[in-house]
Amino acid sequence: MLNSLNRLTDVFLTRLRYFFDFLTNLVDRQIEKIGPQGYYLYGILSNTTFFLGNLVIKLYPHIDWSICMLIRGIATFIFSNLVAMAYKKSVLFSGDEIKYVILRNFPITIQQLIFYFSISVIPLNITWIINNAGPIFVFIIAYFMLGQQIKPRDVAFLALSLIGINVVTSPQVVIQLLSYIFPIDANEVVGEMNAFQMIVALVSFLSLGLWAFGIVVIRLCKNASSLAVNVSLGVHMMAFGAIALIYRSDHITMPSISDLLFVFVFLAIPVYLSQILFIHGTIIAKDQGKFSLTNYIPVFYSYIYQIIFESRIPQLLEIFGIFLTFYGLYKVVVKPNPTKEDDMRASILTDKEMIEDINLSVKKDEEMKIVSKS
Repeated sequence: MLNSLNRLTDVFLTRLRYFFDFLTNLVDRQIEKIGPQGYYLYGILSNTTFFLGNLVIKLYPHIDWSICMLIRGIATFIFSNLVAMAYKKSVLFSGDEIKYVILRNFPITIQQLIFYFSISVIPLNITWIINNAGPIFVFIIAYFMLGQQIKPRDVAFLALSLIGINVVTSPQVVIQLLSYIFPIDANEVVGEMNAFQMIVALVSFLSLGLWAFGIVVIRLCKNASSLAVNVSLGVHMMAFGAIALIYRSDHITMPSISDLLFVFVFLAIPVYLSQILFIHGTIIAKDQGKFSLTNYIPVFYSYIYQIIFESRIPQLLEIFGIFLTFYGLYKVVVKPNPTKEDDMRASILTDKEMIEDINLSVKKDEEMKIVSKS
């Protein structure tokens, strides 16, 4: 009986490894057809699956966001262990690694919890625009923790991105200011968030500082296995999701078993799949700065959602704010002739809780990037 169980386990893990290899080889063949810039395909596929998975929170509001976080944690824990077994990788920590892993996963989990809450409360497009403002905090924290220099030019463009975020999230304030100069009716602006939503948006934006701290601090740990980091992340997400669920249990309706399975299949699995796709793209990307900009794709998807499901056409001011945000980030992370330092700085932005220990048909450098997306 035990031998039969062991054989079944070996067969399952082998098939799982074959599936990951098949997936990456399939995309690799498409990349060969596209050409040298084909690695963008991984970024597009990754962020598409990441957006669609998390869209469950918006489309099925009867399934509370805390439950979604809990199930995502369970899936992250299970799949990380399965992948580790399939590729015979260790998920154990050694030495002082546990300190850095906790310093990474604790704040990142809090940020992701706030991110999931914000999806359920504020407009989807604003949620994703705020969620892509992470570089503003990353470069500041990397300056203090890693000694990476910030040029005055970069400060100016980061400020431009911040202005763009304010234009999108607070159009009424912007119009009010402009009305003192130009003959504009401030009451013509629609879609303004209420006071509670504004507070949630502000907290969501500030929480990106926690996320940025997490992805920067892990770079101080030179030898941690990212599979081990992912297992720990799953535990953190389960714990915080469970705490949030207990706190909210009197205010929500508990979902059925079929709802829980639905979240596991259509949220947790796509989000985890997006991580695998993203890490492979990060490894083969020739320009980390440009590749990191694929994280902005969900912003455009969110406006498609807004048009189709909410019948609301983006206003000119919103489009202008999106342009300012994207252009500011673009000028910071994309350099005409990137140096090694520029590429290293940009590689921090591709941290997305990935599984970088798996050699998915790619031979990696001795110094692999620590990558991890909320």
